[in-house]
Amino acid sequence: MGSSFNAPTGAAVDGSGDVFVADYGNSAVKEIVAVNGVVSSSSTVHTVGSGFSYPFAVSVDVSGDVFAADYENNAVKEIVAVNTVGSGFSYPNGVSVDGRGDVFVADNNNNAVKEIVAVNGMVSSSSIVNTVGNDFSHPYGVSVDGGGDVFVADFSNHAVKEIVATNGVVSSSSTVNTVGSGFSEPFGVAVDGSRNVFVADGGSGTAKEIVAVNGGHDPQNCCNRFVIGMLSLYLSGPRLH
Repeated sequence: MGSSFNAPTGAAVDGSGDVFVADYGNSAVKEIVAVNGVVSSSSTVHTVGSGFSYPFAVSVDVSGDVFAADYENNAVKEIVAVNTVGSGFSYPNGVSVDGRGDVFVADNNNNAVKEIVAVNGMVSSSSIVNTVGNDFSHPYGVSVDGGGDVFVADFSNHAVKEIVATNGVVSSSSTVNTVGSGFSEPFGVAVDGSRNVFVADGGSGTAKEIVAVNGGHDPQNCCNRFVIGMLSLYLSGPRLH
């Protein structure tokens, strides 16, 4: 669907079916415009926002605001009128937004996962930024579920981890569980409404699903669902950390 992309590395879908893409090799964020909720290879593609340098991931909130992990600029940006939100990032690779508008960031070079705290559903350059969870090594992907648990593709630890929320809130002291097993350099993660976790496993070149059982995860309950070909980590542009 859409065209003219160069090594796209992240995507997110809004409530209307429009697809937003981190077009890494083109240093752009693009929108594939849906017609009646459907996109195809002939869909219109717009560039949205500007000033990005090798954006790696995108996420969209319920208001349609788009958040981008702007890798080479060491920033997380919000596309309303392209606002920088939060600060202190170093090569952020993943971003996800929860229902309250809090933005979670895989802060790769700082070996951390961080939360940009929303006030009344809004974040800005002056928003509080908290570190959540611990013991990550070059995290790449991050995804938050409806209960506030945060799932992390912990690249250099070859693991997928869950930062467990208490009453919907995570912090630096939150419990961090390893979920699933057998990963090799995972760099993308997404969670569905049933808490099944999908992983782009870079080292093995496969997509994997960690199947939820009664809303939880067995560390051994992971299996390959489909092979999607080799997922290159050596994209055009700067070498990923």
